[in-house]
Amino acid sequence: MRATRKVPKDGVTMVANQRLRVGASHAGKTVTIVIEDTVFRVLDGDIELSVHPRRTTGPILGFRPCW
Repeated sequence: MRATRKVPKDGVTMVANQRLRVGASHAGKTVTIVIEDTVFRVLDGDIELSVHPRRTTGPILGFRPCW
């Protein structure tokens, strides 16, 4: 699964009730978040910005897909 989010000026976005710190230097960019079994991968095009471990392994409910 993938989700698309616009990074706010504080550099922190949310997916599946988990805060993902992307970085304030990426504020205003639209990033793609790849949702895997154990991690979230934050991508800007083909460039991987960060990897965050998933705190829960249950299903993602209320999924908001890419725009």
